[in-house]
Amino acid sequence: MWTVVVSDQRGQVIAQHEWEQGLLTIGRDQGRSIVLPTKTASRKHARLDLINGTPVIVDEGSANGTLVNGARIGGPTRVDESSKIDVGEFRITLSRPQEDESERTVMMKPTAFVPPQPARPAAPTAVPRPTPPAAPPPPPPRPQMQPPPRPQAPPRPQAAPPAPPPKPSFPEPAMPSTGHGEVTSSFDRHLQSVRSYREESQAATLNRRGQMDERWSKMLVAARALQTRLSVDRRVLSFTISRDQKEVAVKISDPHEKRGHRYFLLSRDHPEGKFTGADNVWLREFGRDDASFDDPDKAIEELMLRVAGTLA
Repeated sequence: MWTVVVSDQRGQVIAQHEWEQGLLTIGRDQGRSIVLPTKTASRKHARLDLINGTPVIVDEGSANGTLVNGARIGGPTRVDESSKIDVGEFRITLSRPQEDESERTVMMKPTAFVPPQPARPAAPTAVPRPTPPAAPPPPPPRPQMQPPPRPQAPPRPQAAPPAPPPKPSFPEPAMPSTGHGEVTSSFDRHLQSVRSYREESQAATLNRRGQMDERWSKMLVAARALQTRLSVDRRVLSFTISRDQKEVAVKISDPHEKRGHRYFLLSRDHPEGKFTGADNVWLREFGRDDASFDDPDKAIEELMLRVAGTLA
């Protein structure tokens, strides 16, 4: 069993999960196993999986990426107790319960049997002369005589005692002998497991990409309808859809802006190509931070809201 600990920037533990099997999903969405309340984490940021008992961290196309020991991962990455997983300003570490020391068996070296020896009688002590005015001392104690030892019966023949261990301290655990064939078979199983997991992950990524492309195509229908609606407004300087149909650009006159207009860009991929492979839709407005959406319908709704706020 693994213990997953989530800490903030001050090192204070904010969440702890006992993990023995299954997936642990990480992200800003409330449906995730580990919820990180920060805008630097995507709604579906990453997940923890167990492959033959080994934890593996997988980034699910997050906007800001997932770091392991300070390096951004590009695929399934193994982690252990020494790994530091950073998601935004939160750190995730793993630990396993230590072995109980009370359950260990201590083997001591046997010692040879030594029969008890009779004690010698104590020599009588001289009686001191009383000195006035002190009280006379008590009579000396009688010497205690030890009874003679009983005759020991001849020992019965017994099996030879086991050979003592080479060290009187804790014995080292014996390492199991493993043949070359067993090592090769075990390696082949791990290799096949990693390949199967990679193929399943790639198939899932392609499936999500296809679903996102289908929803983007439906969103373009709404964008063309909005283009027709704004074509009669003179304040709309331009409304274009790129030839590859991956970008929607809107330019609106606004005397309150320094440049005299506001410019919006809705794109299927990041405008600067920073986050390749991420299944997100990006909305850029010059002068403001970029916004990402995992649903194209939410992206077109945000674009219409900003355009309406400019023309109102």
